[in-house]
Amino acid sequence: MLSDLHCAGFLSPGEVERLQKVLDEICLNEHVAHHSALCDEVGKQIVYLYRSGIRESTEILAIMETRFRRH
Repeated sequence: MLSDLHCAGFLSPGEVERLQKVLDEICLNEHVAHHSALCDEVGKQIVYLYRSGIRESTEILAIMETRFRRH
């Protein structure tokens, strides 16, 4: 999913790698299946946060974990 964003020119390979690690960690911690609709939505939210200026992986993780805790 995130690698498509590199192909489209939105993210560099390094950015894709960093954000993919964040996505993998969230999916593991929250028991979200890879290649599921929920995983795709989480990936979109991660990219949105990153493109909004939140660059630290730990900060993105904390925000996403908070979102999962609310549901």
